[in-house]
Amino acid sequence: EAADRPGPAAAHFVRSADVGDPEAVDALRQALAQAEARQLHREAIALLDALLELLPAGDLRWLQVFDAMAVQPEWVVDHRVDASASTVIEAMRRVQALVAGTDDIHRRAAVSFNLAALLGWGTGDVAAARSLAEAAHGLFDAAGEARSELLAANEMGYLAMLSGDFSRLGAAAAGVVSAGDSMGDAFL
Repeated sequence: EAADRPGPAAAHFVRSADVGDPEAVDALRQALAQAEARQLHREAIALLDALLELLPAGDLRWLQVFDAMAVQPEWVVDHRVDASASTVIEAMRRVQALVAGTDDIHRRAAVSFNLAALLGWGTGDVAAARSLAEAAHGLFDAAGEARSELLAANEMGYLAMLSGDFSRLGAAAAGVVSAGDSMGDAFL
């Protein structure tokens, strides 16, 4: 960790720490934030995998782990995590269980969005993904998060395409590109 190589340090923490160990969990959370900032997608997923071993479901520190991640990590938005979807799905489900039924619209929306992309592309469960994407879209709208709402609309188009409706993908993409141009957002 002192060498500023959080990925390799993660394996050491998993081998040497007990489940729930505060120092190890905090180090892994910080490493995750660093991997996200550097856009080291595979490293971020490896760190989430380590956290799944050390941090039990229901532990409120999963909210801190989630906060260390980008709202919609680029590796989720760009569908780059398909081969490791099960790791991220389990992490998102642990966060989802903690925020379900709360008034934390932002986290509920982000978790729903991430799960939608992961389930649709990673497991092929398009029906569940579509429901989550629609929920995320509505929650982002309620939270006034226009950019994230557009990403959810785009994901809904992708999910329609996975179901064979290519015209909905085209319409969704055109709307997102137009809005992104209006907002000056090159990524959109």
